[in-house]
Amino acid sequence: MLLKDHDDYATKWSVLARTAWFRITQGVGTHQDSNNVMAALNITQALKETLGYPDEPGDLPRAEQALIQLLERGNQIGRLTPKAEEIAAVNELLILHDQFLENITVKQMEDALLYAKKQIKTGKAYVIKKV
Repeated sequence: MLLKDHDDYATKWSVLARTAWFRITQGVGTHQDSNNVMAALNITQALKETLGYPDEPGDLPRAEQALIQLLERGNQIGRLTPKAEEIAAVNELLILHDQFLENITVKQMEDALLYAKKQIKTGKAYVIKKV
């Protein structure tokens, strides 16, 4: 069964990430918003890994670097203010995130969630400390 056909989880996750990103781009993003966008990155990376998709240059690494720079700058100045290139990179991430959510099964998402949790526990995924 496709995730999108199982209740409305896929829609909720997409809306959560996109709403959080919108708030960040409008200058009113919170720590929780940054967590929600980082979660979209982590699960998208996990889906790519568990489904065997190759990492393409400029793909998720660009979005990850953009988010890390945004969060580090946010910690220094006290608010999240994304630059144009960061907005572009995260927008690409959210497109890929939504494409996965539309086309994966419930089992594939469960596997990716377990993989992402393992990556976080072993320090291989970025975890937001504060904003």
